[in-house]
Amino acid sequence: TQFCDDKGIKREYSLARTPQQNGLAKRRNRTLIEAERTMALVTKPHNKTPYELICGRPPLIDFLKPFRCPVTILNTRDNLGKFEDKADEGYFVGYSVVSKVIRVFNKRRTKEQLGAGEDEKKKELERKYILIPICTTVPLISQDAKDSVEDAGKKAPEVDASEASDNGHTQKEGIDYDEVFAPVARIEAIRLFLAYASFKDFVVYQMDVKSAFLYAKIKEEVYVCQPPSFEDPNFPYKVYKGEKGFYRLHQAPRAWYETLSTYLLDNGFHKGQIDKTLFIKRHKDDILLVQVYVDDIIFGSPKKELSNEFEKLMHDKFQISSMGKLSFFLGLQVKQKSDGIFISQDKYVAGILKKFDFVTVKIASTPMKSNKPLIKDEEAKDVDVHLYRSMIGSLMYLTTSRPDITFTVCDCARFQVTPKTSHLHDVKRIFRYLKGQPKLGLWYPKDLPFDLEAYSDSDYARASLDKKSTIEGYQFLGKRLISWQCKKHTIVANSTIETEYVAAANCCGQVLWIQNQLLNYGFNLMNTKIYIDNVKPA
Repeated sequence: TQFCDDKGIKREYSLARTPQQNGLAKRRNRTLIEAERTMALVTKPHNKTPYELICGRPPLIDFLKPFRCPVTILNTRDNLGKFEDKADEGYFVGYSVVSKVIRVFNKRRTKEQLGAGEDEKKKELERKYILIPICTTVPLISQDAKDSVEDAGKKAPEVDASEASDNGHTQKEGIDYDEVFAPVARIEAIRLFLAYASFKDFVVYQMDVKSAFLYAKIKEEVYVCQPPSFEDPNFPYKVYKGEKGFYRLHQAPRAWYETLSTYLLDNGFHKGQIDKTLFIKRHKDDILLVQVYVDDIIFGSPKKELSNEFEKLMHDKFQISSMGKLSFFLGLQVKQKSDGIFISQDKYVAGILKKFDFVTVKIASTPMKSNKPLIKDEEAKDVDVHLYRSMIGSLMYLTTSRPDITFTVCDCARFQVTPKTSHLHDVKRIFRYLKGQPKLGLWYPKDLPFDLEAYSDSDYARASLDKKSTIEGYQFLGKRLISWQCKKHTIVANSTIETEYVAAANCCGQVLWIQNQLLNYGFNLMNTKIYIDNVKPA
């Protein structure tokens, strides 16, 4: 009463059991309570927490401590004397709402004590970085993570560059610069590498460089905004200047390639003439081969000591993960046996069969029907274009080790714009064929010669839609199939002879690439036979 009188508040009383005299808010509360009571009558109570209903198990609360329980606080002062107390006694009073610590009542100290969760964050902030004032003439690259930079003003704690990640889609012409992507090895180069290893009977090893892009220093000037949760409170309007490459920055892959390339060249390696991801080092009559695919590296030599020296050389400069014998690379399963090397993708086949629900289907003996070319079939029903393209994309990836399905997959891929039921039926036949032959692959035997041979062919009779034939080419190294092509003509041929010459010319281009690649291996196979189908059609 005294409080209301002091504040000028007038109090009005209602009679007992007369809710009509209550205010609007009070009457609304009565309405809600009655509604809740009605719903509670017809709703079975679960007597469980939402966490237990969702996860199926009660939440773990063993780590929660009761209020005022005694705790021991570790004394972490740097100037702690030899005979001073290493711990303080206190009482637990709750959890902090601003940091990952607990609140403890200490008679001698009133400061919040750091918990174990804060120690790691403190160590992370012990290094230095530089913040630079924003210049209106320098465009910025927005980023959402951290970057390591050097000091250019007042020093402040550094953030770890290993987690730096730039939004690549925000980079623009003039800021991104040209020539920003690193060269990668062609899949034919990988198969050629393995074919040579089977011929020379040596083991191929694999390694991976950890955080590879962070070893590269970028030459261009790159500035990034302060990422969320890592803003400096003293310099909120300054930016980071990047000095090293970080992931999703367009310059990072090429900068990493140049760093690795320079290091290998300085240690006696030389690049391939046409394949810049191949590095060769010769020691008397022995050779060490290194094939690079960004940060994945395969290497081998007939002399095992050279492989060991290369592994030690990489350990001296970079932090690497040695994976031992090559068994899986770029989606290829590689089995190195005593009598040769087998390449397959049977695990991938099992995955796509399960993905598209072909696990229990009837198998097919061939991937396509003979003498039945695909047509547009405009009168047939349309099918789900996204499903069709997804199936084609999965099969295209499989052609890396399955030349037996290459022709029919490429044939079906031409109808991805408006696929019909007939086209989908042919794609499903490929999957039914894979169901019956899931473990086929490439076999590179050891005891065979290393002669280069090539074959070309053209399918002029099936070019009924636009009169553009499909050409094919296959290249072997002593019965080891290392390369194949299947593509459509870009011109309209007037006869089968013309299509065969076009196919031979396309095959010849691939043969020239293989010949130049083999020069780096020490093989001069410039006199290569190309077999052409010149038999008159019936």
